[in-house]
Amino acid sequence: MVKNILGISVFITVIFSSTLSAEPYEGCYSITDDIDSAVPMRDEEGALRDKSSELKTSYINIFKKEHQYFAQGLLWGGNFHVCHITAPIEGDSEPLPLTLKDGKLVFTQLEPEYDTSCNLEILFTDKGLKIVDENYHCSKYVFYCGVNVGLNNTELPKSVNKCPKEE
Repeated sequence: MVKNILGISVFITVIFSSTLSAEPYEGCYSITDDIDSAVPMRDEEGALRDKSSELKTSYINIFKKEHQYFAQGLLWGGNFHVCHITAPIEGDSEPLPLTLKDGKLVFTQLEPEYDTSCNLEILFTDKGLKIVDENYHCSKYVFYCGVNVGLNNTELPKSVNKCPKEE
């Protein structure tokens, strides 16, 4: 009798924990930084500021639809340069489709006629994610990141909040 009750409680726990747990990669990964500008900035009254900087939040939202992972985000760099993480379709802002391979999310775009080999990897740690773009082809040719922001070795902690809307 005790074995049956114990077995039933373990079974119920397994069912509830599997239905309540989210996908391990899904969520908002973000960080807020003080971004410096080389261009003088003015305050609300029009006076030049002593410090030309603003707080900006870089983020990547990882989510799953059906059996496909996607990413969408915005990374900030010096002088307010940005890198938009979206599907590489000109004039489109759809999420970037990703493939799960060996515990990391991967996006690949090869264009041999332009000598472009974008291989973007998103690695996950206990604190967040790390982006790898070793040859910088994804930053330069696919996502057109500004010169003061890149993808390779970018690390973002996992946030308990929802990702901000694109600014």
